[in-house]
Amino acid sequence: MAITGRATLYVSGSAQPYTIVILREASLDLYVGGASAAISSVVNESRNAAAFAYYGLPGNTNISVQGNVSFEGTIYAPAASVAFGGGGNDEIRFFGAIIGRNITVNGKMGMHYDERLGVAGPEL
Repeated sequence: MAITGRATLYVSGSAQPYTIVILREASLDLYVGGASAAISSVVNESRNAAAFAYYGLPGNTNISVQGNVSFEGTIYAPAASVAFGGGGNDEIRFFGAIIGRNITVNGKMGMHYDERLGVAGPEL
């Protein structure tokens, strides 16, 4: 799936997007109402965590993020168990913010809060 502008997607059931590509001037707000979601790859060309926002609605209880690439985005899923897998000998790099019921990491992972998320209004 390639995102070329500002997009909002609501998935009422479970979601399994294989690869999401968000172009430099684009953004995606993804709302998932189903019990589970499996995300394989998010390519965020702007490298701005605010360009990809995942919202797990109350029925969304399991999220799996796979792969050994970097992830730039936000996950807001207070009812969900969020599991990161992959990486092997490589470190998964997460840039953004996560809110979940619990977070599990399989392998090595570096987590970095994207300070641009705390900016109210335009960046200077």
